[in-house]
Amino acid sequence: MTVSSTDMKVNAKLRGRRPYGESCIPIALLLSLLCAHAALGQTGQSGLSFLKLGVGARSIGMGETHAAIASDASATYYNPSGLIEATKANLLFMHKEWVQDVRTEFLGVNIPFDDFAVGLGILTTNIGDIQLRTRPGPPEGTFSSHDFAGGVSFAARVNSSLNVGGSVKFLYEKIFVDEASGVAFDLGVTYKPSIDGLRFALVGSNFGSMGSLRDEKIKLPSLFRLGSAYTRELDFVHSTLTVGADLVRVFREDRTHLHTGAEVNYQEMVSFRLGYLFAYETRGFTAGLGIRRDFLKLDYGFSPQSQDMNNGHTISLEVEF
Repeated sequence: MTVSSTDMKVNAKLRGRRPYGESCIPIALLLSLLCAHAALGQTGQSGLSFLKLGVGARSIGMGETHAAIASDASATYYNPSGLIEATKANLLFMHKEWVQDVRTEFLGVNIPFDDFAVGLGILTTNIGDIQLRTRPGPPEGTFSSHDFAGGVSFAARVNSSLNVGGSVKFLYEKIFVDEASGVAFDLGVTYKPSIDGLRFALVGSNFGSMGSLRDEKIKLPSLFRLGSAYTRELDFVHSTLTVGADLVRVFREDRTHLHTGAEVNYQEMVSFRLGYLFAYETRGFTAGLGIRRDFLKLDYGFSPQSQDMNNGHTISLEVEF
């Protein structure tokens, strides 16, 4: 059993399992982890689960189907080889609120050139005001927990059909006074066959190592994504339709998840999105809306949660330059 996952900290908020003094923190964390994966519909034994929960309101609205779709700065998270598909440099900021007081932010930059692209991605998750008790009774104060991942990405165009990319990222986690850090890397490939609008992607993410939090070794949520996407013009309604599907396998879990989604973009002005995530206990249907005005894009993603947990709300702002 491992500790130090976002699931664990969320569950501490949901179920009131508070640490009783610094010396008892590991015991409290282990107890809260027993039901943590059920809280977010995960069955694995990895930590840093914020690394597998998706970024960008567009992706969230489409059921996190972005391995073969992402070409903006969110590609630093989903598939670094997609960075080179952008036509302009772009900056993406995301804010997500989900499961009680958990907040996640993402900031990414993508700068494409003719045959290569570079990107920067920063992802953080924070929980504040977790009550601290050393004995039964009123809380004696509060503490917080923080997760951080920041890294650089690179993509190259091998030929007109094949792109490759990779990322290296620094990881950090702190719960109360305990902290740990590590390094991980991602590798991605995007293939575009002769059929116009069709794309395939294969991505391996979160491979590396992490230090221990107190006496517990943190295991990274290493995963594979096998993605596909198809885009075609709907001339009769002046729109573009994009559909996609990602097969996601997280090591140390006994499930393979299927993410599906679709987007209708009307005249490059308004986008409507739907998605569904299969094989999760608390997540399923998603929806989203996007508005574009010149070089600005504003997106919203809605992800309902079952089992009496708060719904997820994600807002993204993208700037092209």
